[in-house]
Amino acid sequence: MDLKSIKGALKSAAGKASKAAHEAGISAYASAKGAVANAASTATGALRCTREYDLDSPVAASGGPGCLFSVVDATRRGKGGTTSKTAAAAAAAADPTTPNSRVSVWLLDKRALTEDGRHSKEEVEQMLQLIRDDASRMLRLRHPGVLRLEQPLEETRTHIALVTEPVFASAADILAKGANLAGKQRERAKSLEQATGGAAGAAGGDSSSGRGPSASGETGARLASAKLSQLEVKHGAAALAGALRFVHESAGLVLRGLNPGCVVVTSRGDWKIGVGAFAHARGGADGGNRADFYLGPSGAATPAVGYGSSDSEAYVTGPLPLVPSAGYVAPELVLGVTTGGYGAVAAEPTGSADVFSLGAIVHELAGNPPLLGEACCASVGGGEVGEGEYRRGLRNARFVGGCASVVSRMCAEDPMKRIGSAEVERDAWFANDVGLAALRELDGFIQKDVLARAAFLQSLQGRWDLFDARVTQYRVLPPLLTELRTPELQPLVLPLILNLAERQTPEDFSEWTLPHLAPLLVTATGHTLGTILKSTAKFADRVPSPETFELFVLPAVLRGVAAPEVLVQEEALRQVTAAAHKVTPETLRCTVVPLLHKTAVDTTAAAVRVNALVALGKIAPCFSVPEFDATLDALHRIAANDRAAATVMCVLGVADAMGKVGGVNLIASRCLPLACPLMLAPGLNRAQIETVSRVLGGMLRRVEEARVATAPPAPPPPKKQPPASVEATGASGGMGDGADPFGMGGGADP
Repeated sequence: MDLKSIKGALKSAAGKASKAAHEAGISAYASAKGAVANAASTATGALRCTREYDLDSPVAASGGPGCLFSVVDATRRGKGGTTSKTAAAAAAAADPTTPNSRVSVWLLDKRALTEDGRHSKEEVEQMLQLIRDDASRMLRLRHPGVLRLEQPLEETRTHIALVTEPVFASAADILAKGANLAGKQRERAKSLEQATGGAAGAAGGDSSSGRGPSASGETGARLASAKLSQLEVKHGAAALAGALRFVHESAGLVLRGLNPGCVVVTSRGDWKIGVGAFAHARGGADGGNRADFYLGPSGAATPAVGYGSSDSEAYVTGPLPLVPSAGYVAPELVLGVTTGGYGAVAAEPTGSADVFSLGAIVHELAGNPPLLGEACCASVGGGEVGEGEYRRGLRNARFVGGCASVVSRMCAEDPMKRIGSAEVERDAWFANDVGLAALRELDGFIQKDVLARAAFLQSLQGRWDLFDARVTQYRVLPPLLTELRTPELQPLVLPLILNLAERQTPEDFSEWTLPHLAPLLVTATGHTLGTILKSTAKFADRVPSPETFELFVLPAVLRGVAAPEVLVQEEALRQVTAAAHKVTPETLRCTVVPLLHKTAVDTTAAAVRVNALVALGKIAPCFSVPEFDATLDALHRIAANDRAAATVMCVLGVADAMGKVGGVNLIASRCLPLACPLMLAPGLNRAQIETVSRVLGGMLRRVEEARVATAPPAPPPPKKQPPASVEATGASGGMGDGADPFGMGGGADP
């Protein structure tokens, strides 16, 4: 190797070393900065997440062990301040790689656990350690069926906070229909002020998201009206079974504590294993939580944590949920059941214990009573359950409803007889459901080629009633909205989306569907634009505010009016009326009306001119004086250049519509001088001449009625004089004073 090559190699090595040192320095600086921020948060009691996100005021949900956490919606703060919910949704739809700006913040007020003196410091610390371990395990797991943590657990002197992907509610909230959130709403203001270090204004009412203190009642109403269909329960149960399979086989964990508080439904409708589910997990690299729930035989030493020690004694777990609700825990974890019988030393728990928990949850979410009874399910958070109560629950368990077949196999008392998580979906309750099969196809829709996707959509024509409103919004519409980016499928997908959107509320349409349609509204041309224009009335019904309509929909209508294709222009002009009634008066005067004038005057297509004039006539009731003048000027120009019968009739119709709004002065001074010469248009047939005559007569009649109502009465006619002789008449050389040379009767007006 020559000297030059050696120098080049040394220079390259030096550059790489410098770059690595620089990156290491940046990483170390970032780590140090994060540590300093955490230390500052701990010292001041202010959560760092409240500086990065704008928190909504109402409690949106609850969850975690015993539903101790209050879950609030939050929006990531942009560089210039707050980011609105609609703008965040639009940005996410336009660029799927954009980080989620909407999150859920899970808050736990540690003081609420100690202030009333019900719990010892040891119990509180044990509870907090369970939460820390749970968050640590969740952070290491990445799976579509496990709730995603956006950042590690944050803890201050007064609070614990977790930031996750947006959450709609926990299964416990849905079962309680939101009634369990009432107490949390009352404690929200005080707790939040402490969490933000006194900066309550940062999280009081988030005007940008449209959620404020008055929205607390909306949260309860939203959950009270949330009704899960059998199809949604099946799809969610299948997703949870898949997540359990990952936890058991890939992560090597057995949760042991799955319950409704630890199952969440995200804002996108996904069912996931959430906060609190991993608090009691056993297995993994570190062995997990080694504490047992069950107690030994009657008379044996009582461990620190457990349920019941005998048929006649009840062990009170305390108000803190240090153990999961007994109504969802497998018998071998509560009673120490093994092949040797109750009371023997229990073997290491297996994944079948989690399958039992999932079966009990699914049984209840499907609209059935709690599997083991209300007493066992209420044992969490201060309730009590004895071994005898639990055994009675097992004996009295009744599997009812359509899910009875699969739940009976999932919740068999003997763990050896239970089906595994991989076998859950093979049960007839899942396998024979056509709607569920369609949802599975839609879940993997993006993986199919264009022809396969088109064929599947064609096969669903006329079968959309398989899906209820919630399933349509959360499971059906998202993959269809994604296909709007595929030009080949746009003509097929767009009408489906617009028809399915009729099942959405205006708020859901603006938040979910409209942001995905926005790019297409800007770029669509030809047939695609025509399809959009035909749904203008649907957009007007679904978009709640004029501002949003003007931002997204109106530009597409105006582009259609100015489009080069005549058919598109005609459709756009037919839809102008629906759009005009949705926009503000200022937009109508400054944008819509001038474009209609220009189109009607400049076009060479008779059909376009006719539709433009018809649109002007329909929106004439919204005109003011400037619009009257501009429209009449345009009508004069049109009438002077186009004497076709259709144009003449439309000009007359616009003049008549404006006269009805502008009053008799406008009719007499502007409309009649324009309309009367139209009677002489050579292209009119008899029926059209009669119509013109009738319209002109109506204009004159309105003027006459208005004038007669305000004019003074006519003087009485003069008395008749005796007939004069011919000689007298000739001598006088003129007519008598009372003569009426025109035979019109009555006296002259004064």
